[in-house]
Amino acid sequence: MKSLELYKQLVPFLGEVLGKNSKIVLFDLSQKKEQVIAIANGTLEGQGIGAPLTDLARSIIKKESWKNQDYMTNFLGRTQDGQLLRSSNLFIKENGKLVGLLCINSNIEEYQRISRDVLRLSGLPEDFFTISPQPVEVEHLSETITNAGEITRFTIRDLYGQIEVDRLTQTEKLEIIKALKKKDIFLIKGSVSQVAAALKCSEASIYRYLSTIAKQG
Repeated sequence: MKSLELYKQLVPFLGEVLGKNSKIVLFDLSQKKEQVIAIANGTLEGQGIGAPLTDLARSIIKKESWKNQDYMTNFLGRTQDGQLLRSSNLFIKENGKLVGLLCINSNIEEYQRISRDVLRLSGLPEDFFTISPQPVEVEHLSETITNAGEITRFTIRDLYGQIEVDRLTQTEKLEIIKALKKKDIFLIKGSVSQVAAALKCSEASIYRYLSTIAKQG
């Protein structure tokens, strides 16, 4: 398939551009035998060219989120050997059908170390952003966070029912931020502004709540 051949050429290019900490894998979904057709920067959890889709990959495809979006970004998780990863998936479509899946999995352990150093230099505790995602398969990280604002609204309902946001006290908002932090929401780019909008407060207020939580341990 011509479109997949184009993406196949992109795989080594992305591998060089993104560097050795990022692994890129391309799945061909257009044939009866769905399989890996290109990998850059090493194999993934023993998977190589010709490897079949994992059950987790099939479950993501089965959810059919690809029908109303072209990609999913910034999944977080850990491999079975404990490496922290950020993953993004591009849905490759032709004539309304899903024909391929391009996945980028980046090892962000080094960035986490640098973040701890910066926090320490700024006087904040190193565990200001505590990361504790569950082990997942590398090709497709199962826990997804696509809309921090929506998750904030769900959290409000879980904790306080149908209360209006305007009636939430500072203590209640603090508890909401604690719950969101436990879900690693604040590791997602743009989450602070989305949470602030959902709680009808400033981004500075969100950072103050996070600072208070960090001090409380």
